[in-house]
Formats: sequence, structure tokens, C-alpha cells
Amino acid sequence: MAKMYAWSTIYNGGESQEGRDGRKIIMKRNVVEAGSEVTKSKLGVSDEEWNAWIESGTIRPYPFPKNMQDGESPASAVMRALTRGQGEVSSDMLMELALSHPPEGLLHTASEEAESDVIAGA
Repeated sequence: MAKMYAWSTIYNGGESQEGRDGRKIIMKRNVVEAGSEVTKSKLGVSDEEWNAWIESGTIRPYPFPKNMQDGESPASAVMRALTRGQGEVSSDMLMELALSHPPEGLLHTASEEAESDVIAGA
């Protein structure tokens, strides 16, 4: 399997104990920082949870971008680096980024096209 990386901070359990008043006190959190290399076994999660993180983009098969500007999204940082000719990008990564940040009007659904055909009298 390809290397996988966290693209979000992941709070994955931790240690807690019961306080004197019966409330749960969190003593330590297991935090995986964005950009860390991760594996399913390292995180100790089920197949279902692992796949959900991949589908949501929390975990991706390429490194988290470095040198992000304040307030910039990771996808924008990758696109900025690409426009400057920096870094290598697989076709899968490029497709994912393009679909998550399409230029205005680039993507049309079949229903939109059908609707425009009906309006145009086609």
C-alpha cells in the first residue's frame, strides 16, 4: 500500500480518569498532526473508520504541503506550488485537487445540460 498522510489534525483517543466528582478528566490526548505519515495499524482504527478518513480527505496518499501561507488551504498551497513549477504531482492528486476546486463553470452535470437543451428547444 502507498504511504498515507494526515491532511487534518486527528484526535485519536487518549487517556482519561474519573475525577472525585464523577466527571471524566482527560489526562492525555493522542494527537496526530497534519502532515504526519499514518497507517491503519499505527492509528489502531477499523477498516470502516480508515476508509471514511480516506473518503473525507482526512488521510491522503500524498504528503501535506509545506510552506503554506496564513489562512491558505492545503489544496490551494499545492495548486500555488504547481503554478510556480515546484513539486511533483501524480495525475490522481491533480484530478482530486481539480475536482475539489474547479474553475467557475467548468463542471456541468448531465441534468444541467439536459435542462439547457430543453430551454433552447433542442
